[in-house]
Amino acid sequence: MSLEYEDKMIKLKSNEKKKIEIHKKIVKTDERIREIRREIANDTRRLNTSEKNEKWKQRTRKLIEMGVLLEIADILNEDKATLLGYFMKFQFLSRDEIKDCKIMGGEEFQMREEKKQILKRRLEKKDEFR
Repeated sequence: MSLEYEDKMIKLKSNEKKKIEIHKKIVKTDERIREIRREIANDTRRLNTSEKNEKWKQRTRKLIEMGVLLEIADILNEDKATLLGYFMKFQFLSRDEIKDCKIMGGEEFQMREEKKQILKRRLEKKDEFR
């Protein structure tokens, strides 16, 4: 064998080794890319779930508040059809009628808050004597 042939064979083997190393790096990089994509998908799923949970909590809170309003108005035990019909009439009220409703509701809230404060003061006084 000639020296030139041996040099070419050595270069070929060296190139093959480089190709193998490059291929290994490509495989590792692909694996890392897939791992990062999985992490992104998981984070996106968690974020979406978190947003859905927050919206669900807000909706639940609002529904509870509406239930409390029905209880305060002492119409909690009315049948659903009657209440729905009553609420549907709301959109046909005049601005003055809506304003009157708001005033009446505001007065009720204020009265309930005052009663709560009186009760709180009474309880604090009782605690002072213990």
